[in-house]
Amino acid sequence: GASPGTPLSARQMAAEVFLSPSRFLHLFKEETGYSWLEYLMKKRMDSAAELLRHTDLTISAVMEKCGMRDQSHFGATFRKYYGETPRVYRKKFRPTRNI
Repeated sequence: GASPGTPLSARQMAAEVFLSPSRFLHLFKEETGYSWLEYLMKKRMDSAAELLRHTDLTISAVMEKCGMRDQSHFGATFRKYYGETPRVYRKKFRPTRNI
């Protein structure tokens, strides 16, 4: 299996619940309203928001912890989910931050 903290692929998840990958993806979308990839990205952005609110990690470190490697893609995706850049989001919760 995957190591702790490693998101499972749809194929791995399907195998875990004894479904074909296509059936798993169909049922997942039907039950959650999200595609598998949308769900994973939402989880990544939720984790990023949590780290931005509660840690002093740099934005680059937050991005890497959430499994993303491209800063512009991370910023655009975060903005899509939260309506603002990671830096602006953090300042709302940590206004006295000097880094």
